[in-house]
Amino acid sequence: MIPKSGGDYAYIGVAFGPLPAFLYLWVALLILVPTGNAITALTFAQYLLQPFYPNCDASLDAVRLLAAVITCE
Repeated sequence: MIPKSGGDYAYIGVAFGPLPAFLYLWVALLILVPTGNAITALTFAQYLLQPFYPNCDASLDAVRLLAAVITCE
């Protein structure tokens, strides 16, 4: 147990040093978290639009637009 705040950053900092922890923090900020949020928003938009398109897949543009609205709010 590491009694520090910072989550993964604290664990990586203790295990591997400050440079890998710093690099992980920036990769998480710029790549990992936004990607996860985008995937979640696209999946939610697809399921939300599914009842309006009962016999076919929802329009990709509609899914993207709704996912963008969900992400911005």
